[in-house]
Amino acid sequence: MEAARPQSSDNDPKSRLLRQVARPRPRLIDLQPLICELQQRWQPPDQVEQLLSSLAGLWQLRFTTAEALSRFGVDQIPGLVERRRTYQFIDATNERVFNLAELALLGGAAQATTLIRARLQAGAIPRVYVRFERTALLWGGFDPYGSVEEAIRRIDGGEGGGVRLDIDSEGSLDTLYLDSQLRIAVGNRGSIFILTRP
Repeated sequence: MEAARPQSSDNDPKSRLLRQVARPRPRLIDLQPLICELQQRWQPPDQVEQLLSSLAGLWQLRFTTAEALSRFGVDQIPGLVERRRTYQFIDATNERVFNLAELALLGGAAQATTLIRARLQAGAIPRVYVRFERTALLWGGFDPYGSVEEAIRRIDGGEGGGVRLDIDSEGSLDTLYLDSQLRIAVGNRGSIFILTRP
């Protein structure tokens, strides 16, 4: 069974959800009915390989209830630490996941970049497991690298000044909805993630 096909009507739940997450500070209470409707419409693929193939590639985070620096034990604090552009790259072939985020510090007076690397393992559809391996917190944004994929490759390879730590923790993600443009998932801690192709 294939991933859900993109829908085109301006009034369908997908279009309404995308409009909501494009607004400043969307509220989960407004998104939940649309998420539930899309989840009910989605038919998960029959094969794990199909799910991983649909998940693979670059995604941009549009909304989440997760904290900006939860892996560092620091919450997202308005005016002090705020998440800006956030991407996820899934390398299904090599079973790797990379989360790249740009952070604004002190109201935008400074920038930092975080990169978290994890190993990916498929579970029972629609669940995937992740084992976090390494995290980096670097000074400055990632625009100088030219592209998100290049930033991930070079930062993971050791470039950039900051702090790097080996970590060992596990998590899981259940896909609630997935098509070629939109992905909705819930983490094992209950955090909601809404991502689109950039």
